[in-house]
Amino acid sequence: MSEAVISRLHGAFAPHRGATLIIAFSGGRDSAVLLHAATKLRSDLSLTLHAAHFNHHLRGNAERDAAFATEFARKLGVPMIVGHADSTPVQENREQWARRVRYLFLEQCREQVQGKFVVTAHHERDQVETLLFRMATGRWSGWGIAAEDQALLRPLLSVSADEIRRYAEDHAVPFVEDETNPLTSRGKIRSELIPPLLALNPSAERNFRRTADDLAEDEEYLREISERHVPDLLSFQSTELRSLPSPILRRVILGGVYALGGTGVSRGQRDQLLAALLDGKPMELSVSGGVQLRYTPSRGLERVGEVGLPLAEYPLKIPGETVLPFGEVRAEIWSGLPPFEATGEKDAFFDREQVSGAIVRSAKPGEVMEVFRRGKREVRKLFQEHRIPPEHRASYPVISIGGAIAWIPGVARGELATINDETSSVIKLSASLTSNSWD
Repeated sequence: MSEAVISRLHGAFAPHRGATLIIAFSGGRDSAVLLHAATKLRSDLSLTLHAAHFNHHLRGNAERDAAFATEFARKLGVPMIVGHADSTPVQENREQWARRVRYLFLEQCREQVQGKFVVTAHHERDQVETLLFRMATGRWSGWGIAAEDQALLRPLLSVSADEIRRYAEDHAVPFVEDETNPLTSRGKIRSELIPPLLALNPSAERNFRRTADDLAEDEEYLREISERHVPDLLSFQSTELRSLPSPILRRVILGGVYALGGTGVSRGQRDQLLAALLDGKPMELSVSGGVQLRYTPSRGLERVGEVGLPLAEYPLKIPGETVLPFGEVRAEIWSGLPPFEATGEKDAFFDREQVSGAIVRSAKPGEVMEVFRRGKREVRKLFQEHRIPPEHRASYPVISIGGAIAWIPGVARGELATINDETSSVIKLSASLTSNSWD
């Protein structure tokens, strides 16, 4: 049974004889089996292999896993590239953030070594989990996982979890366990949904995978038809699309989102766009990929801006400059007392002793700020008053002390760390936001 891994891998790699491949290697059993099996085909298929491990720094055992992955790759004679997250998720879903930064790293590795593919260890059970997850959450982006998607190759999708396990046992392949897996969305599907299905029918996983394969083939055909109409959606001719069958029109909308730089659209957003198209009504929405889109009958679907991603949490350097993706916040020691009580429109002054531990971050949804001499205000309304565009608010920086907002540069100063008769040292904060997003 364990030879099924080698057989499927050979079938996937053979058309790419002589290629340079990046093996995504977490250190877990699936990716360890993939890397081990790939080295057995390296000579026969003249492959150049590189392993890539990304450390998200989210788990206590993250350093252990990175060390294991590096040593295992060394023993197999495979060069290893290790990447590190330089931020943490703030408002973005933790699992989505981890996947996004990991795949960005893998693509950078592929470009670095001029590789043909990034190869991942997704197998039959992953296909089932993806299908169930997308159906349950309404995240519509096609059925299942594609075996080949641009520069991504997933050669083990038809290999069962049992075949992966048997290979690891037969070849004594070492691996590490991720203790957080059971807590993830996929982990819950794996532990709570799949066992009852297997009890109902031991072939349930294979049947799900075959169904996903059939649906993916149907999807490819429908998308080929839909692609012809995407240019019409992006022009004044969009109203002519109303006569198309709904299955085609839904895919035209997805194709339009992709064409404008979006990376996905929820089922709800897709249906909203469909209704706007059919009713001839304008609408705007933000889609995955940080893109702001607008639909109007006279111009079709168009890209009108960027949606800022939430900032990571940056410790405020005192004194010094806290560098952000689009500028910086400067903290300097002020000699004596400030000449006035700053309002926060340009800069702000704080009691130095009370600013210790401050961070720069994004505002949280629904967050309220205690504004200096004005009482409690919703941050959302403050942004509106100062005409901060909606698509920029998620990444607009705020200074936080103890979890509460002390200052929003150019917007408002809070009641925290105010200067009084007992203040012995003053800090002046100023912000320089250099991106065109803030012009």
